[in-house]
Parts: sequence; C-alpha cells; structure tokens
Amino acid sequence: MTSQNEDRAATVSLRGVRKHFGDLAAVDGVDLDIAEGEFLSLLGPSGCGKTTLLRMIGGFEDPDGGDVLLRGRSVVGLPPHKRTVNTVFQAYALFAHMTVAENVAYGLRQRREGQPRLSKSEITERVSEALALVRMSEYAQRRPKKLSGGQQQRVALARAIVNRPDVLLLDEPLSALDRNLREQMQVELKLIQRQVGITFVFVTHDQSEALSMSDRIVVMNSGKVEQVGTPQEVYERPASGFVAAFVGMQNFADGAVRDGAVATDWATFRPEADELAGHAAGASVRVGVRAESVTVGNDAPTEGDQAENAVAGTLAGTSFLGDAVQHVLLTGDGREVLARTPVDQAEALATGTKVWARWSPSAVRVFAADASEASRKDS
Repeated sequence: MTSQNEDRAATVSLRGVRKHFGDLAAVDGVDLDIAEGEFLSLLGPSGCGKTTLLRMIGGFEDPDGGDVLLRGRSVVGLPPHKRTVNTVFQAYALFAHMTVAENVAYGLRQRREGQPRLSKSEITERVSEALALVRMSEYAQRRPKKLSGGQQQRVALARAIVNRPDVLLLDEPLSALDRNLREQMQVELKLIQRQVGITFVFVTHDQSEALSMSDRIVVMNSGKVEQVGTPQEVYERPASGFVAAFVGMQNFADGAVRDGAVATDWATFRPEADELAGHAAGASVRVGVRAESVTVGNDAPTEGDQAENAVAGTLAGTSFLGDAVQHVLLTGDGREVLARTPVDQAEALATGTKVWARWSPSAVRVFAADASEASRKDS
C-alpha cells in the first residue's frame, strides 16, 4: 500500500478499523500506515467515512473493531487529551474573550497529563514562534472578532501546532474560505507542514485540494479504501471507475474487449496494451478518458466515421475557463463528450457545426464493468 513511504516509520497505523452507526458501516475494515512527517489526505464524498476515520485517530470515536496505533502503541480507549494528537476543525472555535496570543497559549497552559509544565517565558517564546510561522505576529493582541476568516484559520492552526503534536488532524479546515483565499492557504499549509515536520492528516472532499497538497491520497468510498497513492498515481492511474470519476474524469463508456480494443455502442477505444491486462477478450468493461486528453477539430480522421479513439458529433457549446477552453460535443445518439484544451491550442469552432473528438491510446483507462455509480455519466 505504501511506496515512497516504506522506509519511514509509521506515526499512525490503522489495523482492520471498523465503525458502525446502527446498520451503517461508516468505516469498514481499513488498514493504513501514515508515515512520520507525511502530508496525507483522506478524500471522498460526504458519508464515505473519512471524517469518522479522522475522529478515531483523534480519540473522538472508538472503533468497533480493529486497532489504532500511534508510534506503535494502541490508543483505543484513550481520550483525545491523552493522545499526542491535535485537531483543527471546520469551525475554528477560538475563544472570543481572549486575544490571539492567549488563544494560542491556551493549550500550553492546559498541558496533558505527564507533560512538564512550561514557564511563562517558555510559553511566550513558543507562542511567538507559532504566530510567526503562520504570519500572524502583528495580530497577537487582537480579539478573534477583529480577524478575517483566513486570519482566524491561521490562529487555529498556530494553536494546534504550538503543542508540537506527533500528528495534526485537519477536518476540512479551508471549506469556509472563498476560492482565492482557500487556494492561498493550500500553498501556505503545505509550506508550514514542511517547516514543522509534523504528520498531517487532512480530510477533504475537494480533489484539487488533495492533489495540490498531499504526499499521498487515500480515496474512500462507502467506508472502504478504494486507492492509496501519490497525487500523480491517483490522477493518472486510478484504480477504479469511482476513483477516476472522483478525481475529475468526465468521459465514460461501457463496452466489451475485442481485438485489443474496447467496442462500445458509440466509439471504439483502443488503449495501450498494458491497460487491458486482466481483462479477457469478450469481458465487459468500462472505459474513461479525461476531458483534457480530448481534442476537438473540424478535420475527420482518414480512417472514416468508425475510426478508433475518435467520434463525430455536433459542437453544442464552448466555455472559456481562463487557462482552457471547454467544448461540449453531442454524438448522434445524444451522448456528451467533454474536451478541455489550453487556450493557446484551441481551434475557433462554431457552435452547431459538425466536429470530431479524438484521444490517444495513452489517455484511455479501462475499469471493471462493476465500476461505481459515481462514474456512470453516460448511463
């Protein structure tokens, strides 16, 4: 399950972890090692189990089965304040009557059992370091109500890292921020994590957020792990149709393997040979192609209307996305094909005209026919 992290000790280990709420299996047999100093994201839709898993690491929920280990020691049954873990929630929960510096210092004054008490000068030094790290030093004497949402998020982060926990858990902490600020904080959060060297476990339903920040991504669905890998692995080599759809693949089709290709009722998809490994001739499969791998133009393929990795249709619409142009092509039977082209490479095409969509063999991904409903966009 691990790759580049196999040579690093695990800060967190999950062994067959299960959690039920009534008849619902919120987490269903998860095994995972999270390496020391790793930025790992739990990615998936609402209800997939990612927040429940985070809460079990933090001690806010106990598993019904399996084990949670911190640095090799089981912590099942231990309350949050007895774990070397801190959590940043969606709601920052800052104390309104305290200054920024007092909010950050609060955790140092409420030391965990067995931890040495810090002197006033040590607390002041640690608070100053934490505020400098999140670039909030000049706001040390302000009250939270005088801060913007992004500034409050920084204070919550400083308060969490000032205790120097082994693991920092972040439960969608950027979800309340506007897009520009969220993107800025994604960059800064990653830089801060690198500076402090703490293991970060980050929960999100935003695939772009997970891709931009993580060392590894755990994609979850219905309480189970669908795939664990680097952002590049998850994006370029999704392990299932569900993963492919959740990390942004738009074009899917169902068909059967024939002569080294996948024949569907509206196009023939020929992938590179290794993509069909494990799929026998005649097997029912699902194929997918990302929008950015599809090009649209007026010229028909020389092979004719039934050419492989190409389909004819009518250009139904064009959208300007800033760095790209998105075309929507409708095939003869009404199926949508999405293409996304860099602005400087996009042809000027008139809506309503006949066009061709093409893609290369290397862009075709093949999945088992029982791929999740999340990828069934042409059904």
